[in-house]
Amino acid sequence: MTDTLTPSLPFALTAAKAAAHLGITEAALAQMRWRRDGPDYVKHGRAVRYLPSAIEAWWETNTVNVHPVLKAGQR
Repeated sequence: MTDTLTPSLPFALTAAKAAAHLGITEAALAQMRWRRDGPDYVKHGRAVRYLPSAIEAWWETNTVNVHPVLKAGQR
């Protein structure tokens, strides 16, 4: 039997796991939090957690398209 009063929480990554996923150090991720230019995060007390959807959204937002789609007739 499931408890209908308990909300289903999404899986969240620790700062260490989020940094590893992004291929950066925890210190770099902490600097990004301080500068407010990294992925969105959740903070509960001193605990920092990252939702995978927030990491993916940040990744997509910061992806640079080096081969833009050209319109017909352009080179």
